[in-house]
Amino acid sequence: MSWVTIDRICQEEADGKEDVRRELVRTGKPLRSSAEPLSDDELLAKLRDLGLDVDRDGVERLCAGALSAEEVAGPIVDKLKLDDDMTVDWVWISLLALWQRWWPDRPGLELLDDKMQAGYARDAENDTHAAVVTWLDAWSDVLRLCDATGISSIEEFDDRFPRRSRCSTGARISRWRWRTPDGTTARYGSP
Repeated sequence: MSWVTIDRICQEEADGKEDVRRELVRTGKPLRSSAEPLSDDELLAKLRDLGLDVDRDGVERLCAGALSAEEVAGPIVDKLKLDDDMTVDWVWISLLALWQRWWPDRPGLELLDDKMQAGYARDAENDTHAAVVTWLDAWSDVLRLCDATGISSIEEFDDRFPRRSRCSTGARISRWRWRTPDGTTARYGSP
């Protein structure tokens, strides 16, 4: 399961259950929302405190060519031999927050997943138009990610990103389904 999916599940649980929220606070477990009040300099300082000596240019070099903050964070965690879950979380959270702030137009797999989930939420509210608009925006990100990597098919995308290209239900992009305006269900690749 991708880090963004785990974070989403934890955040939803914390938002809906006071005891879960208190436990996250008690243990100090960071979520993506933990980075929101921090400045760019504070996030960079957190990365330096964790052993990654970077400034904005350094983060940009690390993220160049990457398709997700998780893809960047994984090798850093391995190289620094970080094994504490909270430390590992902060590396990813800090990199993702900076990515979103500094390069908001650069597609990434975490942001793609957020858009897919937002579409599902709108669909669950029976706001089909908003769901479709959101999913078309997500699809645009898929195409931009394919262009960035030279991928020419959805199957190739699924093979390249088997874990991260799945929505929370575990479906590969080639299995994404959506409800059409007439109420029927369609799937990518359907005739």
